[in-house]
Amino acid sequence: MAWNESFSVAEGGGWAGDASFATAPPKEAQSIKVAERLPVPVTISALHDSANAEEKYELGDFPFSTVLTMGIVKSVSEQENTTNHVLGDPEDMDKEFEVADADTGLNTFVEGTKLMVVGKLRSLSDRHGIMSYGIREVIDEKEYMAFRLEAKIAKHYFEKNVPSILRSGMGEVIVGCAAGAPADSTAAAGPAEIIDVLHRERDNYEATGMSESDIKRAIGATSMESLQKDLQFLINEGHIYNTTDDEHYALID
Repeated sequence: MAWNESFSVAEGGGWAGDASFATAPPKEAQSIKVAERLPVPVTISALHDSANAEEKYELGDFPFSTVLTMGIVKSVSEQENTTNHVLGDPEDMDKEFEVADADTGLNTFVEGTKLMVVGKLRSLSDRHGIMSYGIREVIDEKEYMAFRLEAKIAKHYFEKNVPSILRSGMGEVIVGCAAGAPADSTAAAGPAEIIDVLHRERDNYEATGMSESDIKRAIGATSMESLQKDLQFLINEGHIYNTTDDEHYALID
């Protein structure tokens, strides 16, 4: 089950745009309930910058204690019946966070391995970290790129307190379309694949951008309509832009 499918529409499920909202209600039991059971995607950099003694990652009204993150192993050690991996953010290896795994010896990864971790935020001795209950190697770079998008969307969604606003009946103040990837976006050809091909072809298209038809052919998309929705989603999220016309696209550096 995808992380954003673990709560219902009545509780504020789904995505909303990055827009300015009226002041949301104060922290409430429903927000805490969602935060307690939802493993929110978050980058290592964000965890590093927001570490606190309360063992929470707070976004708006939501104090998350369970997180899903990805990082590259910088060091490995064993102590007190746990295997500890220090993970660096692939985008900034100076930002790091520690992950403790109680299954000593069963999940030991060498330096340089990219990992996905799900677990609870904990204070580890005099440090902050994650007590993991799920850890595995990430092989496909597309999975990492999709994670980066999910983490960005989650940050916008919960910082803006969208679920609280929807529950309060103030949904009419939300401006813009849903920020999530289109519902008919397929796993075989979606936003992550578009970003991947634009990365790979960057030197070929230069300032002109890559055309819709070339993108469609490169990722094997079957529907131009679905592709255009994915492209618009990536524009709205600030990942790509139109170049010479409405049919050519390039990555935002």
